[in-house]
Amino acid sequence: MSSDLIAAENLAQAIRQVAGRARSEEDLRVGVEHALGATLQALGLTATPEYEKTTLSGSADAVYGHAVIEYKRPGRLAEKGFPIRLAKQIARYLTDLAVRRGSPQARRAGGRAKQAEAPALSVAEGLERMIGIGLDGEQILFLRYSASGHVRESPLPPLPGTQATFLDFRSLTDFGSLAKLPGGFQMVGPVPVGRESIELLLLYLRSLSRKPLTPEALAADFGPQGDVAPRLVNVFYTALQAHRDHPRVATFFAEWERIFGIIYGEELSRAERDAPELAALYRMVGDHMGNHEGLPLLKPLFFAVHTYYALLMKFLAVELASLQGGALVGSFVAALPAATDKQLRRELTNLENGGTFALLGINNFLEGDFFGWYLDAWQTSEVSETSEVSLADGIRALARTLADFEPATSTLEPEHTRDLLKKLYQYLVPRKLRHDLGEYYTPDWLAERLLNQVGYKGEPDKRLIDPGCGSGTFLILALRRLRQYGADHLIPPADVLDAALRNIVGFDLNPLSVIAARTNYLLALGDLLRYRRGPVDLPVYMCDSILTPTERADIFGKSYRLHTVVGDFEIPSETVAANEMGDLSSLLESCVRDEYEPEEFLARARRELTVSQPMT
Repeated sequence: MSSDLIAAENLAQAIRQVAGRARSEEDLRVGVEHALGATLQALGLTATPEYEKTTLSGSADAVYGHAVIEYKRPGRLAEKGFPIRLAKQIARYLTDLAVRRGSPQARRAGGRAKQAEAPALSVAEGLERMIGIGLDGEQILFLRYSASGHVRESPLPPLPGTQATFLDFRSLTDFGSLAKLPGGFQMVGPVPVGRESIELLLLYLRSLSRKPLTPEALAADFGPQGDVAPRLVNVFYTALQAHRDHPRVATFFAEWERIFGIIYGEELSRAERDAPELAALYRMVGDHMGNHEGLPLLKPLFFAVHTYYALLMKFLAVELASLQGGALVGSFVAALPAATDKQLRRELTNLENGGTFALLGINNFLEGDFFGWYLDAWQTSEVSETSEVSLADGIRALARTLADFEPATSTLEPEHTRDLLKKLYQYLVPRKLRHDLGEYYTPDWLAERLLNQVGYKGEPDKRLIDPGCGSGTFLILALRRLRQYGADHLIPPADVLDAALRNIVGFDLNPLSVIAARTNYLLALGDLLRYRRGPVDLPVYMCDSILTPTERADIFGKSYRLHTVVGDFEIPSETVAANEMGDLSSLLESCVRDEYEPEEFLARARRELTVSQPMT
């Protein structure tokens, strides 16, 4: 059992012990708060609770930022009808706090009259960020507001034997316009105090100690105005320029450059003039820029920016997948800052080889990835000690900064992660350069309109394919419709996941867009990933959906020809017909990683795949 789960188990036991000897509500509150504070400190989480927090509806026992804990004498939650009465009380507290925080007028005046002027929409948004908790030491319940009136997903697997109960308390608010609040409150529990329920409690409190995973927060720390991005982009650019003769570095960059040319075409010449602006954005200085005037070359610089963005997305995707695997405090990135150079390199190699994702049940996250080249530049004996330390320290800074963010934001506040990667990319690349390259993103409102026009409501048996998915806007919105359809029609989550992976598919030629779309796909799947029946392949693929390979025939049989910078590859038609392209891709990656000779690879391919004709 991991250390975080042990902490949840120990805290649950401590709470039950406190309840066993408590004579009053106050005894319970003092004992539980002491045990909870010690646990949070042991987990490295900071929290400053306010006790007897005054609201218009009374005094809340303990307020941890956006979380309200209301304590009751042991055994009260077992009384018939009491959980609903407690939920009403907590709902009042949450609403009072949301009004106070959401309305500048209310904050200044502090009265009911002014609170009636608080915009219902801003209060609803504030309420959705809050959590109410009722605890009597033996049982616990959770209360969350849902503006849509639909079930809100849990950041951890559902508590055993529970389901969400919707309660409409709007008539209780008595705040004028607030009576028009949409939706209602969702109650989960009461459930026994145990490891699972206390793990959920700790996760909610952990989210208060971390930064929310929003575009604005990410941009502040990982955008070019911060310290992490300029540092790593400079290191990547310098490493690329210094190791262009390394076979693998050269191959990855050349193939990226080939695809880059296909994607952007004639716009490249116009975009070249934007290179100085991009360099200035990342504070690039020195005499290593690339041309005779000491100015940066656009393609190597853009490749360095893409490498940085891709690494950030890989780190983020691992955190998201780990969360759905049940990791509460421990994470991939949290261990990297303290790792030695050797340990750091080993962890990154495992990440870039796909091993880290495979352990989390995802087969193809890095399939077709171009951006792990930095490990070859890092590992070569030609790298100077100064450069190696700079690369290692830059990646440690990236991991250290990301560890301050809450990956559960995608389920705690899904509305704030909708445009997460799209908006971050817009911060990383100047608007003029994006437009000179012809990069424009589909706004959500337009994507929603098009989905309405084609009549897609999220039916599990309907297929939706985006042949140029970019960062995945249509895929994300389609997944949300599918998830809502599944919830409304009581479809088992495992079946909803299978339908998503089978029927909501994206293609794109841009390798960076593919990583972004796969990461967004993970965000949109959320807790569905817990219900997988085995390893999954995310249905986002790097390919040209217009210039697709055509079948050709010769004396050896039928095949498909694929063009790359290192030559043409012939794929037997029978391998394609047998749906073994995924197996072939995995075999290729494995053999390249293990430095197979061509003949050894061909022998394995003929053994493991449907191949009767020559493969070249």
